[in-house]
Amino acid sequence: MVYLARGPQRSLEFLTGYLVEESLSVDNMFIFILIFQFFKISGRAPAADPQVGILGAVIMRLSSFLPASP
Repeated sequence: MVYLARGPQRSLEFLTGYLVEESLSVDNMFIFILIFQFFKISGRAPAADPQVGILGAVIMRLSSFLPASP
């Protein structure tokens, strides 16, 4: 779709960005596994912990839309 709408250069830029983001997400999963193993977090806890982090990230992202105080 990007190739048809924007041409080969933009398509290559999109693909490059996609691959970088994909590799970073895999890297993040590896770091999560290392952290959970280091702190010896049980099998049930890791499922809830990322949810708290994701919720915090969403709240912080939404707070960036609030107007700045004078």
